[in-house]
Amino acid sequence: MIDFLNGKKSLGVTYWVGVGGFGLIWRAGNWYITQQYLTEQDPAALDALDFGHSVFFAGCTIMILILLRAMVKAGFNNRKPGVWGWLGITIAAIGVVNIGYSTIALLNPSIVTPRFMLVMEIDEFNKQLPQMMDAETTMNKVDIIGDDLVYFVSYTYPITENMIPEIEHAYTTDSIEGQSLCHDFEGYFYGGLESIKYEFTYTNRSITTQLTAQDCLSFLSGE
Repeated sequence: MIDFLNGKKSLGVTYWVGVGGFGLIWRAGNWYITQQYLTEQDPAALDALDFGHSVFFAGCTIMILILLRAMVKAGFNNRKPGVWGWLGITIAAIGVVNIGYSTIALLNPSIVTPRFMLVMEIDEFNKQLPQMMDAETTMNKVDIIGDDLVYFVSYTYPITENMIPEIEHAYTTDSIEGQSLCHDFEGYFYGGLESIKYEFTYTNRSITTQLTAQDCLSFLSGE
């Protein structure tokens, strides 16, 4: 293993076993974390998940850096890399930038997060949908419509009129849920996202909530 991480194996082996194997671990870890966020209800468990999420991303950042170093050392081990060698090194370098930036944004949500990163995250997220969040709730899909991020959620029961104000209040900056969303999406708002919407479909009607970037950034700035 030490020889492998020090680039003493061939460039091909270093790429396919190291970078390729890491890619599988990265995808599997993200899949598991997303599943837990979608289905976990206990606040204490969600706090532990947040911590584990951060540790996983930080560990992956360190690992991909080590693998990039191994790729470079393998490529220049008494030779120069060819076209495929440079391609492998470039892919590993892109992985460092992508995972490193994602880790920074996770640990510091105020960092500006570009639109293309949000698009990639949503594309990956949708691969796990639809997903039942509990016996009566299903997350169907997430879409970026214009500059709005829209979550489509369905329920197996009807909504009553007295439930609507409570649901709408939950997605304002006066609620804990809304404030949490503001913190989580701060970087995306700086990156151009205008609002987060939830389209809730019940058996008798649908309602839409909206949390705007303007409201969130005003809340976060303490206004």
